[in-house]
Amino acid sequence: KYTAGTLTLSAGIGIFDNKYPIYKAAYQTAELEEAAKQLDKKNGVSLFTTDENHTYKWDEFISSVVNEKLKELQSFFDDSSEEKERGKAFLYKLLNLLRGSHQKINIARYAYVLARLEPSGKSEAHQKRYQSFAEKMYKWIYDEKDRKALITAIYIYVYLTREKREEQCK
Repeated sequence: KYTAGTLTLSAGIGIFDNKYPIYKAAYQTAELEEAAKQLDKKNGVSLFTTDENHTYKWDEFISSVVNEKLKELQSFFDDSSEEKERGKAFLYKLLNLLRGSHQKINIARYAYVLARLEPSGKSEAHQKRYQSFAEKMYKWIYDEKDRKALITAIYIYVYLTREKREEQCK
């Protein structure tokens, strides 16, 4: 409002173990910020690592990654027992297949992995919820932007639902 639309905000967000050297984390986060500044008119965010492209304009990040893909993952896994039954291994399998989606065999494997998630003997509501989830997941693998946003959303979901190490050691 006060800058007549000329102020932009570019950010780099890295997630590091608490024993990771601060100087390395600062350097890598600065690289992420620089990647965000490379966007047209800047005003974006780059996440996790420069090895993979998790760089978005803020509006695209919020609408496509957070409000669409991440909410879909949360809705499906948090509202059902599937996440507890499958664990994070299911999501890691999807990640590997999404990354290699340029190979037709990986798309077939992706379809197979999703089909294995289909609830058997559960209520019609569970079936409909799975059907909606699977349709979106199939649609997203074929579109490069959606696929990229889904990969980022899976990373975020895994980080958000990761148990703290202290709790795992007990």
